[in-house]
Formats: sequence, C-alpha cells, structure tokens
Amino acid sequence: MPGPSKPGTALQAVPGAWLQFFPRVGPRIHDGAEHPAAINRTIVMHGTRSRIAALDLLRALAALAVLAHHWNWSLSAGARSAPFYPESMARHGGFYGTSLFFVISGFVILRSARGATAEQFVVNRAIRLYPAFWICCSITWIATRDGPMGKTFVEYLFNLTMFPQVFGMPMVDGVYWTLAVEAKFYLLIAAVIAFGSLARVELVLWAWLASACIPAGPVVSDLLMAPYAPFFTGGCACLLIGERASAPRLMLFAGSVVAGMVVAVDQARQIGLLFHAPPQALVAAAMVAGFFLLVLAIATDRWRLRQGRLVITAGAISYPLYLLHSELGRKFHAMASGLSDWTFYATGLAGMLLIAWCVTTWGEMPARRWLVRLRDGRQGTAGRADGNRAIRVPSSPSAAAACATPARAEQDSGLP
Repeated sequence: MPGPSKPGTALQAVPGAWLQFFPRVGPRIHDGAEHPAAINRTIVMHGTRSRIAALDLLRALAALAVLAHHWNWSLSAGARSAPFYPESMARHGGFYGTSLFFVISGFVILRSARGATAEQFVVNRAIRLYPAFWICCSITWIATRDGPMGKTFVEYLFNLTMFPQVFGMPMVDGVYWTLAVEAKFYLLIAAVIAFGSLARVELVLWAWLASACIPAGPVVSDLLMAPYAPFFTGGCACLLIGERASAPRLMLFAGSVVAGMVVAVDQARQIGLLFHAPPQALVAAAMVAGFFLLVLAIATDRWRLRQGRLVITAGAISYPLYLLHSELGRKFHAMASGLSDWTFYATGLAGMLLIAWCVTTWGEMPARRWLVRLRDGRQGTAGRADGNRAIRVPSSPSAAAACATPARAEQDSGLP
C-alpha cells in the first residue's frame, strides 16, 4: 500500500446545535493581530521560524503514527506487528497521522501568511519544503532503484518537482501524495493573499467547507480536496479563534469538526472492509475530534509546552522521517527477516530517526539557510536576522503589525 488510504466520502451538512459545545474563550484582540500571550513571550528560533513546542510534539506523533501504520500493514504480505502498538490503532494510523498533519497545516500556514505578499508566501513555502524533499527523494531513489519498486532516472528527475503525477510519472514513494494535497492548500492561501482577501478569509473558508460538503464528481472533489477540506478549515478556524473568538469563527470550527468526524467514520468503514475487521467508527471520530481540540487548545494558549531541545528536534526531523520511512522501511524489512518484532522495531526506528536527524542537521537546514540568504539578497534585505537564536517579539499588537515581514518567525508547515 503506497500511502495512507484516502477518504472518499460526500460530507453532510453541519447542524448549528454543535456550537453550544464550544464555549467562548477569553478576550481576544482584533484586526488579525496575534494572541497577546504569543506576542509577549520570547520565541525560540530554529532556522528562520518560531517553534511552538506543542505543535512539534503533535507533528512528531503524527509521523510516528503513519510509520507504525506502514510498518504494520503496508511493507509486504509479511509486515511486522508492533508488539507495543494496538492493532486497531496501527490499521488507522495512516489516516490519523495525515488528518492531524492537515489540521496543523491549516493553523500554521494561515499564520505564516500574515504580512506576506503572494510571491513571498510561495517562496517561503518552497524554501520550507524543497530542500528536505530533494535530499529524501534522492536517498529513496538510490536505495530502491534496483528493486521491483525502483524508478528510472528520468522518473526520478520528474519526482524532484514534487508533483510527478502532473507529468504522468509514478512517485518514487507513495507517501508523496500528501504533498500534492498540501500544495493545493498553499495555492488557495496564495490566491487569497493575491486578491487582497486575507482579512475576509473566513468567508473563503466557509465557501470551501460548504462546497466540500456537497456531493460532486471526482474531478470537482479532487479540485476542492473535498475529503481533506474540513481538516484545513478547522486548523484555520483554530488560529482565527485564538486571535478573536466570535460566533462565525466558532461555527466554522464546529462545522469543520463535524465534517471531519463524518470523514473519519467513512474512512473507518473502508479500513474495516480492507482488513476484514470490525470498523472502529466511534474511535476514529473521537480521535479526529480530539485532534481539532488539541490544536484549538494550542491556538488559545490553553496548552503550552516548555521549549526543549528534544521536542524541537523531534518536530524538526519529523518531515524527513515521514518522507523516508515507507520505502526505506520496506528495504529494511526485506533485509531483517530473521529479527524478532521487538528487535526489528527498535533497530529500524533508531536507524530511521538517525537518518532523519542527519538529513535535517547536515542537509536541510544548511540548504534552507542558503536559500533564505539568496531570497533576502534578492529582496534587498540581506541584513535581516537568520539562524538559530532567541528574539523578543514586539510587546504590543500595533508594534507587531508594524514590523511584520515575510521573514518573520513562523512555525513550520503541518507536514512533518
């Protein structure tokens, strides 16, 4: 199985009564300014982006959930069962992980769009995603090119675009399908910025969510990202509520939660049919609702984690871990047939974490720093701060808005 199975259900209308379950949070500031607690605290920098420790933790857990799903069920007919991981969780781990990624993306991508032009937003996204992707795609291609799943050199070159499907080429690794979904969301946000509609982004999100809830043909559903729209809109709603709670924003959040739970129930039914097991519909719906609530707790400053090197590192390496785990895991599985399940997971996971750390430390971060210098030099702002350091953010919303720049601190994308 090349990647987490994709949900394909027509979403239903969302009853407004769900709003009563989402009480108003504390006082918020207006005009799109950030949460006061976020403005007044010191932000630890990793590269050029501020880190929210709780999001780093969620991103790492999501990557591990997808890894456990693939290593349990998708490596081969003899895939290993994780002795420490419930079987039902392993079956649904791919869906849980990608769903959580998309909710996080909705939050952090809308946050990163503040104060940027459409061009600056797209460039920043490319700098974030491509360095690690190029490295991991190259590693995977080299490791698998002589096997049954290997790709030709020409196919590999098309994969470096991140979107080989556009050119009719197969993916080097099936997990890359999520990158195409993320890219469509980025294009939507870039279009909102380009048309000067970021201040009215709530209307865009409502229209997107409502359109995704209407049954449509495969082409329209794919264009609207119908099965995934609730996760992105819900993440965006978390950010908006964190800035200023209002009834429309709370209703957008509630609608996204209910629509996401409908997707989860349908996905659980499909997984049950695939694995000839009872569907875990209620568990799946509860898990997805929990993801939304966790991100909302982060957005409203109800859940904070102390910045720590371990959590920050886990969040930083989760993107290459996600990109590498599937095909390299398949390769390791073929080589480690004589190992016990415990030994397989201990050595395999340790090896994957080490490789992901090496990619991040010696490949991705130096490449991103170089690209940031190149970007800033082209924009005539080479003197802007770059690198790992701590800064004090402006102490008032007006000051924060006045000094907002495209290179200001921002959290990484929802993808690991």
